[in-house]
Amino acid sequence: LLAKGISQDQIETMTKHNPRRLLQWWTPPPPEEVPKEYIPCSVCKKMFEPILGEYYTKFTFTYCGTDCLRKHRQMKFKPLD
Repeated sequence: LLAKGISQDQIETMTKHNPRRLLQWWTPPPPEEVPKEYIPCSVCKKMFEPILGEYYTKFTFTYCGTDCLRKHRQMKFKPLD
């Protein structure tokens, strides 16, 4: 840019000052809301938020994910303590 006749002050304005002024309006988004309802996994007993498509149910059991469902299936769906 210096070869094109642009001064060092103009380069600093373009690369430092202008972008900073463009971003001055930005404010961070509000924090996410804490989920209100949690349910326990029947296998690992971990509390989790029931998001549709991310947890499973079978019979009267609730699973936080495929790992717990797989463990219970390997136990042939025997009653859990």
